[in-house]
Amino acid sequence: MVIIFNLLRKYFIKYGYFLLVIPIFFITKYYYLFDPENSSGKSIFLTCPFHYLTGYHCPGCGSQRAIHDLLHGRIDEVLSHNLMFLVLFSFLIIKLYYFSAKLFLKKEVVDISHNKYYTYGILIFVIFFWALRNIPFYPFKILAP
Repeated sequence: MVIIFNLLRKYFIKYGYFLLVIPIFFITKYYYLFDPENSSGKSIFLTCPFHYLTGYHCPGCGSQRAIHDLLHGRIDEVLSHNLMFLVLFSFLIIKLYYFSAKLFLKKEVVDISHNKYYTYGILIFVIFFWALRNIPFYPFKILAP
C-alpha cells in the first residue's frame, strides 16, 4: 500500500499540473464567449474593488477586457485596456516554456528571471505603471483603461 501511495504521489507531483488544464479551459471559454465590457450584472465578472473605493485605476484594471480581446485577436484593444497585461502575459508564456522544458523535455535552460534584480525590476515597473496611469494629463491618460 505504501509503495502504491508513493508511486501515486510521485506521478501526481510530476504530472498533476495537467489537472490545471481543465479549469483554465473553462475560464478561457467563458472569457471568450462573454465580454466583460458589456456584462449586464448577471455574469461572474467582478468590478475592481480598488477603483470602486478610490476612483483610481490599479495595475490590473482593464485586464478582464484585455483577456477577452486577446482571445479574439484584437491586440490594439488589448493595449488600450491594459498595456501592462500584454507585457506580463508574455512573461508568463516564457516562464511556462522554461517550466515545461525542464519538466518534460529534460532540458536545462537558463532562466534569467531567477534573479532578485529581475524581480525588483518587475515590481518597480508595476508601481510606475500604477502611478502613471492615474495622472490625468494627455500622455498618461492613454494608460488608463
